[in-house]
This record gives sequence, C-alpha cells and structure tokens, in this order.
Amino acid sequence: NRVNLSYEDLEGLVSHEWERWRVYGGAGYLLHTDPELARKHAHGGVEYIRPNAVREFNFIAAIDMRASQELHWRSSRSYQAGFEFKSNSPRRVRLMLEYFRGHSPNGQFYRESLRYTGLGLYFGF
Repeated sequence: NRVNLSYEDLEGLVSHEWERWRVYGGAGYLLHTDPELARKHAHGGVEYIRPNAVREFNFIAAIDMRASQELHWRSSRSYQAGFEFKSNSPRRVRLMLEYFRGHSPNGQFYRESLRYTGLGLYFGF
C-alpha cells in the first residue's frame, strides 16, 4: 500500500563547539500530518575535525542519530568519515564514506529499515 506522506515539522537544535569537537541535539514536533502520525522526534550527534590531517585536507568523523515516537523511539544512525578540502572561502567540499542503519528518511518509506554503505560528495555554502 502506497502512503502519500505529508507533514509540517517544527524542530529546534542547539550546537556547541570547542576545539576540534562539535556536539548538537534537539527535538521536534510534527504540527500537521497526513496520515496521522505520532508527533515527537529527537535528533543529535557529534563531529570531530582534525585540521590539516593531510596537507590542505581536514579529517572529519561524525555520528548522527535520529529517533521518533512514531517508530517507538528506535534510532536511525549515520556514521561518516572522510576529508574536507580546506580553503580561505566559507564554502566547503567534503568527500565522506558513510554507513547508515535505521529507517528510511524518504517519505512514504519511513517504516522501512535500511542498511547501506556509500560514498558522498557534499558541498557547503
């Protein structure tokens, strides 16, 4: 059965950085859902950056976790490690290896469990 998922989400996150570490976390509430869903969810993670690990590249390792009331607070976790090209520009380019285990973040498939490993190229502005 196809689920035509629609929702509006209000989420608040806080972040704290010190030296080479960043920790973030917060919670959210679904304001309107179709079909009806449990409304609470949480999101958090940690990131480590080692500047100039290899010449002009910073090494980055990160863990991101999400859980929702709708899925009985079972967590979805993403583990990433890779390199960020360092430049004088505020723009960033990252090449990261990622392992994900949890529920699909893609709309109608939110109840499906996934596990994958992949390589990603990320651009930050």
